Amino acid sequence: MFLSISMKHVFLVVLVIAFCEASPVVSGIPEMPVYVTVRNSLNDTLNATIHCKSADRHDYGVHLIPNYIYNQDTYVLFFKPNIIHPTLFLCSLSWKKATTLFVLYSYTRDHKRCGLDCQWDILNQGLVGYSNPPGSSPPINLKWPNHANSSITYM
Repeated sequence: MFLSISMKHVFLVVLVIAFCEASPVVSGIPEMPVYVTVRNSLNDTLNATIHCKSADRHDYGVHLIPNYIYNQDTYVLFFKPNIIHPTLFLCSLSWKKATTLFVLYSYTRDHKRCGLDCQWDILNQGLVGYSNPPGSSPPINLKWPNHANSSITYM
């Protein structure tokens, strides 16, 4: 038996191959990694400690973030976001006067707010998450809790 291949079949195969090749673009799955940077801008050369975990329970460990003014060092987390199971990172952050839990990155909140470059600043008054490009959306301002007890901030 001979197979009869029509132009419709050829076009359909080409269309399927093209869709498969373009699927990351069509589906919105980013090819580029997201970089989340946390800078310690506390007064008096104070250090901060951060401990992050992803929603899929991957533990990124405890890291010391020295004061940026004197060290020029930051904490950087980079990853490829997942829109099927939206990417989420929950972190604890502490320094001499406070400890808090907060959402460092949430795909649903941050993919439009800061794109591929999300930046946070640790200040004596609280945490600030900036938009990218600057001014494209309001920054996230998280105040430190009143007590030394931990609290979760979901903003």
